[in-house]
Amino acid sequence: MMKPRPSDLPDYQYPPVIEVVVGVQFEPMTWLRSAHVGKFWQLLDTRYVTTADVPRLPPRGEAGVRWSPLPRTHFVSDDDAWVVQLQDDRFLQNWRLTRDEDEYPHFEAIYAEFSRNLELWRSFCSDVGEGELAITHAEVSYVNHIPEGAGWHRLDEIGEVFADLAWRRESNRYLPAPNSVQWTAEFPLAEASGTLRIAIKHGRNRRSQDGVLLCELVAAGQLGELPLEQWLYEGRCAIVRGFTDLITEDVQREQFGRKT
Repeated sequence: MMKPRPSDLPDYQYPPVIEVVVGVQFEPMTWLRSAHVGKFWQLLDTRYVTTADVPRLPPRGEAGVRWSPLPRTHFVSDDDAWVVQLQDDRFLQNWRLTRDEDEYPHFEAIYAEFSRNLELWRSFCSDVGEGELAITHAEVSYVNHIPEGAGWHRLDEIGEVFADLAWRRESNRYLPAPNSVQWTAEFPLAEASGTLRIAIKHGRNRRSQDGVLLCELVAAGQLGELPLEQWLYEGRCAIVRGFTDLITEDVQREQFGRKT
């Protein structure tokens, strides 16, 4: 069981989160076939009503995509908000915002769904006689959309949201305001083996086509000596603290309703 949320972890009443992914990578299960994937689908909650085959994910820590006859499979819930991803060396759980009126369920609920479905996968592997999962890597990722009007209207105002990306707005500059922004950085995780990768770019909301600042934070790495639950706990905390470190205090308070 994962430890309770730290009392000093920043919390927001209106977090701009539109997607969260929790997942693991394990030693390749070369025995896996499409028939196994179909049988596993039957074990998932009945709300996972559709499936889709999508391109495989590359293994973390290795170059390229390992060849396999099987694609990655998405099991998608009836409201399109929950997705289980399975390939022969990866298991991931997504929550994603599909309607503007929906509320972010918070990490604890997403982790509970991940944990429940991962246990189903563990049991399935054991029941078919192919042994235990040998988990090697873990990951947590958050995607945030900060819409126009939430502290910024033009890209030369990006520093009003992300102080580290401030654009000098001086009348005698040669360069005009940018019409596109893309920034990435990588930091070591403080309490776990791995890195925190942050990417910020300008984009469009798929539904409304309004401008957004997209901020993706990905904590990923080898488990090392940590139990899986502890690694995910530390990865989640790093993401929340990292996001808070990037965002100006005015935007935290006025746009996202920071509580702690």
